[in-house]
Amino acid sequence: MIYAVGTYTTKIKGPGIALVNFENETLSLICTSCTVDNVTWIKPSKSGEVIYTSCTLDENRRSAVAAFKITENGPELVSVRETGGASCCFLELDENEEHLYATNYVDGSVVVFPIDRAKIYPKCQFIRHEGHGTDPVDQAGPHAHQILFRPETNEMFVCELGLDKIIIYERLGNGLLNHSHEIAAPSGTGPRHLVFDGQNRIYVAGELQGWLSFYEYNGTDWALRQNLRTAPEEFGKKNTAAEIRMDEKFIYVSNRGHDSLAVFEKNSDGSVCFRDYIKTPGKIPRDFRNVNNGFLIAHQAEGGLSYIDKKGVQVSSLDIAGAVCVTPLKQH
Repeated sequence: MIYAVGTYTTKIKGPGIALVNFENETLSLICTSCTVDNVTWIKPSKSGEVIYTSCTLDENRRSAVAAFKITENGPELVSVRETGGASCCFLELDENEEHLYATNYVDGSVVVFPIDRAKIYPKCQFIRHEGHGTDPVDQAGPHAHQILFRPETNEMFVCELGLDKIIIYERLGNGLLNHSHEIAAPSGTGPRHLVFDGQNRIYVAGELQGWLSFYEYNGTDWALRQNLRTAPEEFGKKNTAAEIRMDEKFIYVSNRGHDSLAVFEKNSDGSVCFRDYIKTPGKIPRDFRNVNNGFLIAHQAEGGLSYIDKKGVQVSSLDIAGAVCVTPLKQH
């Protein structure tokens, strides 16, 4: 399997985009590309032949999205567009790959771009959230993060870290978004990423101090069922949750600070029970993927890209500085 790894390139001198091969539990570097800076998220097309990235441009670090074709010689830049916001952090595609949806973290905005065969056209919608949360530092204003479709619906869920909300939009026939309703998150948790378990259950990683929240849809509203810490309360140091992943039996959340994956087991009613911490071999584990009988982990501060087994034993690694996201593309 081929994976694309996004990295920071300015403060941390990473390669931008790295393509890696993972085979027989071994990682090997295919190539790197530094056409754009600070590639913090990568969204592949269904075919895996095109990737869309969040990024920055030039010394002013203008927030942008870019499209690359995956060629024999590596990622080839096709188009790039400024987002009009600050610090683009997440991307999503619609079902027919006709629109690219992006979120900007710093100013809490959502942007819609028409696309066609890897060409990104000028944005057709720009939505800026307003307000603030209870944390005077991390929630002084809106901070839009993950944007994701609810399965088999036209509902778009946006994790609003700065406002302690999940804002839900309806995707219209022309690709534009119309505000629908909101889910209130526990105060000070800062919703960052979520996963759907079917249509009517969501698990949310709250960034601030590290939280896992379980919500269930009852036919009219989304009800909060659980809100659990992702790091030990006695840890005593700053910890922030980053990514959340799910398999058939477990929920996993990456802890930055505690440097671990928190493991929660799912019950038949959707509730979860804490099971264990898997310590990561590097520092600041950000994105990760469930692979075979282990995890591929992108460590932002130290450790590059690692493959560990379910016990946390490192099996293979690559020294990729500033690794922040890892995305599967295709088989050989």
